[in-house]
Amino acid sequence: LLLHRLDGSLHAFDQFDRRFLAYNALICGKTGSGKSVLANALSSALMQDPCVRMIKIDVGGSYKKECEVFGGVAVDFRLDRPSGVNPFAALAE
Repeated sequence: LLLHRLDGSLHAFDQFDRRFLAYNALICGKTGSGKSVLANALSSALMQDPCVRMIKIDVGGSYKKECEVFGGVAVDFRLDRPSGVNPFAALAE
């Protein structure tokens, strides 16, 4: 993945390089631009490594099936009420 910086320079981003220690990603774009396809491809590739733990926050609930396939736990979120879920608590374990 290449990131285009505000100063016009490019940054090569290889999330699969074991030396890369930033574990956060944000995928955004217009409806129909392929966000879900990219997120599924990244998740599938990353979950092949048994050392990987993943928290995927999706308000729309598009990834419930993926969560089931990988043996995860799905938590329903709604924008009109607090969820009470702290994703950072899972990282502290």
